Amino acid sequence: MPEGFEIALDVVQVLIGLVILALAIALVLPVRFRCVAGAGRDTGPFFRATVAPLNGLIPEIKLAPIDRPEDQEPPAWVQDAAARAQDHVAGNTDMRRSVLLREGWRCIVRILRHIHFDLLRLDATVGLGDPATTGEFYGKSMAVTQSLRVIPNVAILIRPDFDGPVIEGEIEADLRVRPISVLIPLIRFGIVLQWKGRK
Repeated sequence: MPEGFEIALDVVQVLIGLVILALAIALVLPVRFRCVAGAGRDTGPFFRATVAPLNGLIPEIKLAPIDRPEDQEPPAWVQDAAARAQDHVAGNTDMRRSVLLREGWRCIVRILRHIHFDLLRLDATVGLGDPATTGEFYGKSMAVTQSLRVIPNVAILIRPDFDGPVIEGEIEADLRVRPISVLIPLIRFGIVLQWKGRK
């Protein structure tokens, strides 16, 4: 073989090795997600989300809000994907709903085991229209929020509004997850659905 060809082959092998190494690192290092959502009488609903791959070594990437007017149609590729998904679901009517729900719940539980919350904060004002119903809801919510005070980095504040129906507030979550730990339960879920769907 010519010497130049061997050098080019060595360079290609090194590049392939670096790409595989980069993918392995990206799958193992945690990814940080940060979401802030809320709604208010004056502000209206809002949602902001960012992701910082490689445990924050790469600057945050803004995922939302997507500035699109409410009356504007979604892009064509979104409509096509939705249509294909509906056709796929309609074609798999023989798959039992109970299998889907059971395996879906197991997948969610497996994924939640690997999510680590750095911060979870809820600040809300709730009014259900009837002062008695609002008071009953507030009493039950206080039982839950007081039991969650022992968990570090979790802050939940719910205030009652006895004047009328209202739900407003803000929720903020900052979490870490290793992509490989999410990928394995999702692959298992897909394999189980394919296997159960053929029966």
